[in-house]
This record gives sequence, C-alpha cells and structure tokens, in this order.
Amino acid sequence: RILRDLEQRSMVAHNAYMLAWLLGFSGRPDEALEVVEASIETSHEIGSAREEAFALFDRSEVNLSAGRLDVALADAERGTSILVELGLSRGELIGSRRPLR
Repeated sequence: RILRDLEQRSMVAHNAYMLAWLLGFSGRPDEALEVVEASIETSHEIGSAREEAFALFDRSEVNLSAGRLDVALADAERGTSILVELGLSRGELIGSRRPLR
C-alpha cells in the first residue's frame, strides 16, 4: 500500500510477481495466481511491458504446475515476444530457457 501511495506502481508490479513466484514455489498456487494476476493488471495499466512479460512467465509456471499446459505455453510465448520486441536479451534468454520451450 505504501508503494502505491508513493506512485511506485512499477515496483508494486515487480514485487507482486516476485511474491507470486515464492508462493508458487511454496505450494500455494491459488494465492500465487491471485497475486500474479494483480501484477499483470498493474503492469498493463501503467504500460510497463517489461514487468508484464516477467509476470506472464510467473503465471505460466503456476499454470504449468497445475497441468494447464495450453495456458502456460501461451503466457510463456507472449512474455517472450514482449521481451523480443523490447530488445531485452536477458529476458528473452530467461523465456527461452523455460521448460515449455
């Protein structure tokens, strides 16, 4: 909340997808999905394609763990395409190394 009040919405989005990753890793997929959805929404609202792409990767991992392969693949491909468009080779490398590739 404090970060939102300070107009640091890009950090809110970043921290949310990091928290979602930890929740998923901790075996709390429902909470992870809720948090990562908020990250994607915030990233999209503020126009932070980079944060949205990384959040999409997180959501793809949550869906992959749940056996929703088609949705997971779509998110991974969308996240990778965003990073390619932005020319962010580090992110593109991360996306291409996902198990879905």
